[in-house]
Amino acid sequence: METAIRYSRNSLPGRDQRFLLVDVVGKAFKLEKITKRTTKTLLYETLTTSAKVPSFRAFDWHPTNETLIAVGQASGEATLLSIAEEQQDSVLFPVRSQRLCNAVALNSENLLAAGLDRVRTDVCLNIWDFNHRLPAPGMTAFAKNYSEPVHRLASGEPITSLKFFHDDPQLLVAGVKGQFVRLYDLRDSAASTGVQFATRCVHNLAIDWLDENYIASCAPSPDPMISIWDRRMGSRGQLIQSSAGGGNNSASSDQRQPEVSLELRNAINQPGSIWSMRFSKSKRGCLGVLSSTGHLQVYELAKDYIHLSATSTQATHVTGQHWEAESPQDICLDRTQDIEKQFSHPSALKAEKARIVSFDFTTTMSKDKQPELITMTGDGRISIRATAPIPEPSTFEASGCIVSGNKLMTLNEFSGSSEAVKLLQSLTLGEKDSPKQDDSDKDSVKTVVRKKKTSYQRHQAETNANLALLSLKLQLDKDNIMRGRAVDGYGIDPSDNKEIIEDDEWLLAFWEWIEHATSLHEENQLIKDNLDLSYLGVYSIWKEDIPNKSIRTFGPTSARVSKTIESLVNELDIPPLRGADTSRPANRQLCLYLSNLAWSKDLVRLAAIRFAERGEHTKAAFIALVASERDLVHEILTGPNSTPAHKSLSLAIAGSHRQISFGSAAEAWKQSINALADETDEPYALAILAYVKHSKWSTPLLNGEFDILRLYFRTAIALRHLSDLDLTSWISSTTEHVVAEGDIEGILLTGLAHRNAVSLFQAYIANFSDVQTAVLALCPIIPRYLNDLDIVRRFDAWHNDYRRILNSWRLYIERATLDVQYGQVAIDNVTKQRVLPVPPPQIRLVCSYCSASIAHHAATKARLGGGGSDGGSNNGGGADQHAVEGGSGGATVIHDIARNPLTPANAAAIGTVCPKCGRHLPRCGVCDLWLGTEDESWLKWASYDDDQATYDKNADLSGSAHTVVGLEAKGGGGKVKTRLGPTATIAGRNTGEIADTDADAEQKKKDDELLDEEMARMLTFCMNCSHAFHWKHAKIWFEGEPARGRAGHHVCPVPKCQCACYDDWM
Repeated sequence: METAIRYSRNSLPGRDQRFLLVDVVGKAFKLEKITKRTTKTLLYETLTTSAKVPSFRAFDWHPTNETLIAVGQASGEATLLSIAEEQQDSVLFPVRSQRLCNAVALNSENLLAAGLDRVRTDVCLNIWDFNHRLPAPGMTAFAKNYSEPVHRLASGEPITSLKFFHDDPQLLVAGVKGQFVRLYDLRDSAASTGVQFATRCVHNLAIDWLDENYIASCAPSPDPMISIWDRRMGSRGQLIQSSAGGGNNSASSDQRQPEVSLELRNAINQPGSIWSMRFSKSKRGCLGVLSSTGHLQVYELAKDYIHLSATSTQATHVTGQHWEAESPQDICLDRTQDIEKQFSHPSALKAEKARIVSFDFTTTMSKDKQPELITMTGDGRISIRATAPIPEPSTFEASGCIVSGNKLMTLNEFSGSSEAVKLLQSLTLGEKDSPKQDDSDKDSVKTVVRKKKTSYQRHQAETNANLALLSLKLQLDKDNIMRGRAVDGYGIDPSDNKEIIEDDEWLLAFWEWIEHATSLHEENQLIKDNLDLSYLGVYSIWKEDIPNKSIRTFGPTSARVSKTIESLVNELDIPPLRGADTSRPANRQLCLYLSNLAWSKDLVRLAAIRFAERGEHTKAAFIALVASERDLVHEILTGPNSTPAHKSLSLAIAGSHRQISFGSAAEAWKQSINALADETDEPYALAILAYVKHSKWSTPLLNGEFDILRLYFRTAIALRHLSDLDLTSWISSTTEHVVAEGDIEGILLTGLAHRNAVSLFQAYIANFSDVQTAVLALCPIIPRYLNDLDIVRRFDAWHNDYRRILNSWRLYIERATLDVQYGQVAIDNVTKQRVLPVPPPQIRLVCSYCSASIAHHAATKARLGGGGSDGGSNNGGGADQHAVEGGSGGATVIHDIARNPLTPANAAAIGTVCPKCGRHLPRCGVCDLWLGTEDESWLKWASYDDDQATYDKNADLSGSAHTVVGLEAKGGGGKVKTRLGPTATIAGRNTGEIADTDADAEQKKKDDELLDEEMARMLTFCMNCSHAFHWKHAKIWFEGEPARGRAGHHVCPVPKCQCACYDDWM
């Protein structure tokens, strides 16, 4: 450490604030006073400077006299310096044997302690009293008479660190290298036998200013660790040892060392070592730790609660009990916070010289009542910063209020008042963009804002405003939207997703593009010259920026991507362009094709006629104009169903080629166009007039400065009509904008298989918290087309987050479906093999009590007493039990005693009890019988014996098992009857015929009845409340029995359960 900073303990709040600057290399000390402090700057002036300082390895500042400093030198000598202006002097305290001085310490009673390296012939801890060496009244120099140390301690034990206690100056703590942290009471004649803690953490000793019972020490490297000691723990251990040595040998069994109160391993980020540790001067239990990499952390310690009676508390205060007689108190780590990260941290990169090299706690508190620190960086910048306060606890009540800390906020009144509307306009639209008009002019407000914001910005603003005007519950209901989509089947298939989000025009356009890109990929239309161009956007094709080209290549390919693009355009027979002159027509054509904008002449005419028939003449004319079909534009706008406004628009288009670009005629032309624009609010008519006004597609229109056209149509205009140079500039700037804004419509430009797309989704998630859409869209891409490590890690974080969300909603089937679909689309382009490992089985039957698998194994049967040689034991697994009696002739008679066939082994085999913990299946929520016991409503079908034409009520004891235990009519022996599963035949018919679409109505009815009978022996569970039912009972409860006039229910039949199980039942 080349520099250091220390804050004066005497700088009390409201008085002058002073600190000491230490220059180890320059051998100088400066006492500074703070003159002005703001949030960003700290101004200070120098009170005194001392440059006549010998080379030193350690220093300490006097706790009361701020002009006295002690330094330890490499020769082992300690020097006391006076830095007072015009009174600077020094006095030397020599040692017998020269060695390194590792630590020095000063106390308020003018004692100087110096800790030295080890030497066999001398002590390593010298303590001098320099009261008689201080300048006499009226003098400026120290007395030069020689003085011996008043204490010579630690013989042959190297000292690494020293600290005097502030409230008890005669108490000294020292770190003995590699062995102990030892306390010395200098009032005791036998001070050399002080209390000690065995540890290797012996460096950077620090004492809590506000609770001196706690001492911190550390091991700086190679495994940085911090230990917190309670000196009362040491006193207790010493008392135990003393009592053991008092002659009572029977009590000498407890010779244990004092224990550490708290140990913090991995205290700093690696690599690095601990440079400094300081306790706060204004808050108890607040420890700051600085590493060599500039990483500054604050650990806040808390005490465990101890209940003290009022009597004991008063007695302590009256008697003035000393700390040695107090009991130690356990502490714990309350919280940790980073004040400054290491200079090489990815989130806060900075030069090594800009890292923090020294710090100290001040005596002041911040406005939030948090301790403040003064820090100094390697380039000399000094600043004061505070720790962050603890976040206030907050909770939401369904009644419509939020409690944050001690504040109660009710927001229900937000949903109707005009004041709320004005406030929301100012928040969502911005103060400068919301005109001060009354409510009667809302349309004009909308128009003003529309001209100042892009379409996507306006969409965000309106969405936020609409959410704010709803009730509080709907504001916080975004997760329900995501959950509803997942339940409806929102997944990787874009076609299904379009049907689910058809009400959201932005997501609908997004999934339409992905559907188009997926169809091109599945039909292998974008593979040419062994190069796969699937899922790329306009940006990649126009700039020929093909990411991860190596994993898109199947074999030898052209080095020029442009050649591949030209060959692909010729093969796909993409319609030629009619518009701007270009040297790269193939790139434009492929860009249009990927964006679903490659309109042929016939397609344009067909679409225009269809739009005109629906009354959308301006949209039809706009599409024809973009496609350079001016004759079609005239035909549409002057057709039989056109209005005078449409005909005026046609005249304006016809006159755009003959307008005068200068003079009064040009001004009159612009005024005429502006007059037409004022008379219409149709976006496509306004876009046409913007073109007519300049005889070209203007830059403001293409950049979205007017909220007229979506990016889809702006991309069509740019690709068809801009020059190559302007097109390159437009694509770059627009792509950068949509990525920064998280505009999901920008997928047209970025595509999916490009880094820009991942960055776009990052901003999209930050804006809308919709990780669901981002994950589902990128599943077919990562790692198939993008396998960069940083991208894969980012996607894995999103993917795992979404999986955890699904699990938290208990949508396990949807989560398993996502895993399966992701594994199916994540394949290698060349080998067509799976890129991801095969996921583990998605379904596992476990006990709801012990979470153990209910799979059968031999050990289970043996443990429960089933089978084998143990069959005759008390809990034997057979169906019979034997009793032994003595016969008349001494013969032994064995009687068979019938018993309940549902032994533990059989019950476990059936599946009615857990083979691990023995707990039973739950009860049916309707009939209240154990699931697994016989149910008369379906028992007749389930146990019908075709051979004997009888019903055996002992046959089936399970509502879900396929293997059941039954008794023969006559024999007492157990007989196992095996019923085939649902995939086998039912009443002589294969279940596959149930789904036979060619069966007639009567046969279908019979098959449905058979299916109901098959389902009747199943169990059903509600995924929300976890209550279980017999399937047939649940069917009757929720759907009712119309034939008997019984209506169904929507709520769970279990008392006090308000779960709407019927929604899940359906």
